[in-house]
Amino acid sequence: MKYTRRNILRKVSTFSALAVGASGVATAADCSDVQAWDADTAYNGGERVVYDDGLWEAEWWTRGSEPAQSKSVWTRVGDCGGDGGGGGGGSSEDDAFAPYHGTWGDLVGGTRQASTDRVVVSFLGDATSGDGVNPGWLSGCGSGSCSQEPLSTYADEIQTLQDDGIEVTVAIGGWHGRTVARDADNAAELRDAYETIVDTFGVTHIDIDDENAQNGRPDSVYEIRNEALALLQADRPKVAVSYTVPAGRNGIENRNYSPAKDMVSDAVDAGVDLEYVNIMTMGFNPTTADIVRSAGEGTVEWLGQVYPEKSVRGRWEMLGVTPNVGENGFTPDEARSVVDWAEQQDIGLLSFWALLNDDGTYSDIFYEFEDDED
Repeated sequence: MKYTRRNILRKVSTFSALAVGASGVATAADCSDVQAWDADTAYNGGERVVYDDGLWEAEWWTRGSEPAQSKSVWTRVGDCGGDGGGGGGGSSEDDAFAPYHGTWGDLVGGTRQASTDRVVVSFLGDATSGDGVNPGWLSGCGSGSCSQEPLSTYADEIQTLQDDGIEVTVAIGGWHGRTVARDADNAAELRDAYETIVDTFGVTHIDIDDENAQNGRPDSVYEIRNEALALLQADRPKVAVSYTVPAGRNGIENRNYSPAKDMVSDAVDAGVDLEYVNIMTMGFNPTTADIVRSAGEGTVEWLGQVYPEKSVRGRWEMLGVTPNVGENGFTPDEARSVVDWAEQQDIGLLSFWALLNDDGTYSDIFYEFEDDED
C-alpha cells in the first residue's frame, strides 16, 4: 500500500474507532435503510451493508467478497440494533469530502497524494454537434475551443483509482462545457448515453455541472436530461445524482449560463432522486467562510420550497459546498472555518476546486470533515 496522507489519516481514524469500541461505547449501529449484502452487487469504498446482524463498510470497490472480520475489504462498523439517534438526530450517512480533479492534470498521482477517499473527475460532455448523443471527455471548452476525447481515454486511470479504494464520481459539463444532453432528441436516447458512462467506468455517482445555458439554449435541454436521469435511476437504483450549481451570497441562483433553481426544481418534479445540491461558493474576491455560511443557509432555506416534506435536518444533509482553493483570498484559516461550520451543520458534501490547485494543504484540512464522526 502507498502510504499517502489519506492512508495515514484513515489508519488514525480506524485506531480511534477501535478504541471507542473496546471501551464499550458506540458498539451499536443504526442499520435502518441499509440493504443486505448481495454477492452480485458491486460496492464502492464507503458504502455500507447489513450482514450477519452487523453493519459493514467497504474499504474499496468490491463485488462477491463476503464481509468478514478476517478480510481487509470490509470493516465491521457495529452490531445492528442501535436506534441511530445518538441524541442529535443526525444523518445515518457519513460526511463526504470529494474534491474535483481535471483530466488535464495528473489524475492518478494528484489524487493519490491528496488526503481523500473520493474524487470528482472532470469533465464529460458532448462537444460534437448535430449527430446525436456522443459522450466524451471535454477539452478546451473554458478557453473557447471545445473538443472531446473518447470515453476510453481516462478509463485506465479511473480504474487505477478505484483499485486504490478511491470512490470516483464523474462530472458532466463544467464552465462552457457542452453537456451530454445538448443534442438529445428524447429522454430514452439520453438515458442510454448515461448508462454507457456508468458502465464504462463502473461508477455509481454522477455530478451534473451545467454551465453552458447561455445564448438562448431552450429549457428542453435540462427537461430532457431530468427525464433521462429519472429513467436511469429507475433502471439503476444505486446511481446517485447531484447537481453542482452557482450561488451568490444568499444561496443558489439562476444565472444566464446556469438556471440553477429551474434545473433543480424540474429534477424534483421529474422524479430524480438528488443526493446533493452542491453550490459553487467562489469568485467573491475574497471568498470568506462567512460568505460560504450565508450561501449555504440561503440554499437550505430555498430547498424547503422544492422539498416541503423534508425536515431542515434533511435539507442540510442534501447540501454540498465547493469553494475554489486556488483563489488568493481563500486561505487555510478560511478553509478551517468552513470545515468547522460544515461539521456543526452536518452538511452532506464538502468539496473544492480543485486538486490541481492544491499542494496538500487544503485536502489535509478538508479531509477532517469526513474523518469527523460527531
